[in-house]
Amino acid sequence: MNLTLEKLMPVATGVLLGAAAVAIAMILLKTFRGPTAICTLNILCIKTNSVANAAPQQIHIATPVDGARDIVVSWETSGPVEQSRLEYRPAGQENWQTTDVVSKRAPANGILGSRQWLHQARMTPLTPETVYEYRIRSQGRFSRRTYESELYRAKTLDDPIKYPLSIALVTDTGLAGRADRLTPHANPVLARLIDQPAHLILGLGDYPYADSDERFLFPEQAIGAWLREWQPVLAQTPFYPQWGNHECCLRETTDLWTPRFELPESDSPDGLSYTFQIGNVFFLSLFSPGVEGLTPNAYMLSWMDEVLSTAREGGALWLIVYQHEPIYAHGQAHPADPETRAALAPIFEKHKVDLHLSSHDQSYERTYPLNGVTRDEFSIGSQEVNEYRQGQGVIYAKVSPSGKKSNITGDFSHLPPEKMPMIAVANDKAHHFGVLELRSPEELALVVYAVDDTRTYDVLDVVTIRVIP
Repeated sequence: MNLTLEKLMPVATGVLLGAAAVAIAMILLKTFRGPTAICTLNILCIKTNSVANAAPQQIHIATPVDGARDIVVSWETSGPVEQSRLEYRPAGQENWQTTDVVSKRAPANGILGSRQWLHQARMTPLTPETVYEYRIRSQGRFSRRTYESELYRAKTLDDPIKYPLSIALVTDTGLAGRADRLTPHANPVLARLIDQPAHLILGLGDYPYADSDERFLFPEQAIGAWLREWQPVLAQTPFYPQWGNHECCLRETTDLWTPRFELPESDSPDGLSYTFQIGNVFFLSLFSPGVEGLTPNAYMLSWMDEVLSTAREGGALWLIVYQHEPIYAHGQAHPADPETRAALAPIFEKHKVDLHLSSHDQSYERTYPLNGVTRDEFSIGSQEVNEYRQGQGVIYAKVSPSGKKSNITGDFSHLPPEKMPMIAVANDKAHHFGVLELRSPEELALVVYAVDDTRTYDVLDVVTIRVIP
């Protein structure tokens, strides 16, 4: 038989097209049938239940309006629901109250997400300083099967605020069980916040790392897995997230994240920064992910100037700013951008911001109180290591990682052998997380805990700021 190249080409093309069709069919089959496994192109698989149903999952709460009288519950289902309701009551009482549920289709970058649905319900009006029990009931649109969540508890804040008040900081967490073993301490941080709940949690960005966790075909799968892993904490503690470079620009997008959360209303030009106040403490959650071209622009700088000025004039005693990108960072993975520092620091100093929190560069660094900060210059307001008087300068703390080591170094972000002169405390050998302690109306502390393999939590640093007339 005389087989010429011209005759073989159609056959080869048909074989290739057939193989592609089989591969696509396998992906579709794996996506729409379950329980099954979803595999990436390198054949690494994860187990996932992708059957469309109305079982509530990824449950988390927020207090975007009034933490003493209002709690919003958000969750997701893998299919549409025919009926859904949120039931709640003060803990220990018999009668349940119900509230309306608002549902919408979840945004998605992949095939799987087209079937996901987001749901939200508001518990209001509530009584301050009261523990509430709540549960979610839903019925599938097609199966008619009824699902019920676990019973969760959440406590409203007091009005006026009672002290002490604790606010946890988590960032650069990753997901437990990564094949590259970069998350050996993701679960201990989670366990601590389950055992010792804070009043609320600030998220400084970089949560599931969808781009480098090879267990996920689509970024929304990684987002869902992170929300499921953190559900035991976030279902009982309000979460105020900010977004990092991974949430905005590395497979994940803020369009996938923001519809899943009920955050305080904001008129920020970027649509991603927002503010809120707890007692006499004003928080500015700033979108600055450490990505070229996404540093706050002139419009954002003007907005920051206005909201911080308004907060001070309105009587806020403490001003705290948190964002992903650090102002000071000297690690090998993500050293700080001096241009960002030059743009933001003068605004912080103008309004006497007390504490600036960041992450991104996976090692701990905390400055002395600083003034006169420019691209390359600064002055130190106090050489004390741990205790300060309000007004001595802005303290910058980079609190990272809370569970995941750097993709760049495969380890922590190693610091220079000698601390930089503006740095009071540094550590590049421990996973850690922070707790803001509002000890009294006139005393604020940041306590940072290191995490080890035995789930012990050693104090890595304590910063105390007091109002002294």
